[in-house]
Amino acid sequence: MNLIDYLIRQQAFSERTFGPGPRTKMVLDHLRKELVEIENNPTDLEEWIDVVMLALDGAWRAGYEPHEIADQLSAKLYKNEVRTWPDWRLSAPNKAIEHIREPLIDDGFTRELLEQDEKDKQFLDEHGAKTMALLAQADKLIASIKQ
Repeated sequence: MNLIDYLIRQQAFSERTFGPGPRTKMVLDHLRKELVEIENNPTDLEEWIDVVMLALDGAWRAGYEPHEIADQLSAKLYKNEVRTWPDWRLSAPNKAIEHIREPLIDDGFTRELLEQDEKDKQFLDEHGAKTMALLAQADKLIASIKQ
């Protein structure tokens, strides 16, 4: 089953079982309970899947269509792939690792890159997840041609 078919099926089940509408507080309450279960048993795959299902449930309840959720999931992965990340070996093992937001050196070249990055962010905000998905597909195509 592909992701869009799965989301359609999950939405039908969720709406029939838990009711229509945003129900944001319900979803967040359930997410908190699932996170406690994961803390108690971090190797339980079913609990991790519960969190994924609840996150997807929250997305459609926030008004997004299955194709929009799938597109954004792909776009967000691509966005994270092109970010700069610190060396995980130098990070605290029990703390979140965040992407690097500030330049390490303040020179004209770095400033120029940051300005271009800001322009890129503005473009992405204006053109949305579909552009990111298309860019990711183009990168894959280019990589396959190079091989």
